Amino acid sequence: MTQFPDIDSHKWNAYFNAAKAMETSGSFAEAIAEAYYKADKKNKAILEQAFQDLFMSHMSDYDKAWFGK
Repeated sequence: MTQFPDIDSHKWNAYFNAAKAMETSGSFAEAIAEAYYKADKKNKAILEQAFQDLFMSHMSDYDKAWFGK
């Protein structure tokens, strides 16, 4: 039987990968990435929504695919 990946975990990985890329992208992006690492689940969701364009601009095409982009 084929196991399908957990969509939520892939989206979390996509945001985490974007945050890693943001570490070398300038002080503002670095600060958002650092806040993302330290945030709890609720605050991660707030950061993801508030800075969606910033996260998306640092995501790979593979990761963007999980969001239909």
